[in-house]
Amino acid sequence: MTTTADTSAMATTNLADAVMFNDPFPRYAQLRQTAPVSRVQSKQLVGSGGYLLTRYDDVLTLLSDTRFSSDSMSQGDSWIMNHLPRMLRLLADSMVYKDDPDHARLRRLVNKAFTPRMVQSMADDMHHIVDDLIDRLDPNEVVDLVSQIAVPLPLTVISNMLGVGESDRDQFHHLMTRFVASVGSGSLPAFVRAIPSARKLLAMIERMADERRAAPTTG
Repeated sequence: MTTTADTSAMATTNLADAVMFNDPFPRYAQLRQTAPVSRVQSKQLVGSGGYLLTRYDDVLTLLSDTRFSSDSMSQGDSWIMNHLPRMLRLLADSMVYKDDPDHARLRRLVNKAFTPRMVQSMADDMHHIVDDLIDRLDPNEVVDLVSQIAVPLPLTVISNMLGVGESDRDQFHHLMTRFVASVGSGSLPAFVRAIPSARKLLAMIERMADERRAAPTTG
């Protein structure tokens, strides 16, 4: 017999509340004490929202229990995923949305690019990128560290790792910034507006992959 718990009286946290950006830790402490399993609301969650676990042991159990899945393509909403543009389907089919053994297989492949030696070898490049970003700042204007340092730094590092050439660098950054902002907004109209950027990104990545296959490098 299957039973359904009544969750209407559960504590609810809106992730868009200002306190969750300014100082969320008292809220997490309260939930750990009084409501370790609670409801959560977010624009990024489909439907009526989801659930928030705040105790370490509960989170560990959730991550290791095979009754729970990260694979949205195999769940009840898979028909929606099958009608998404190809770029968005590829993202939904990526490592972070996979269960073992697929997740472990893909993680082993990705780990080859992030060994301690490989990460250390990128240190000098990262220093140069940061120095270049700082040199571009106008000392007479107010600096926005997020848009002028925190966003372009990882984008540039990712561009280098993917082999994005200088001629494609500005377009890649522009498309990626627009795509992430639209998809992460939780707005359906913004999500729809992200589709052209997604298609252009996919076309660019496929072209770079073809070029790398035609002229392989060791980097």
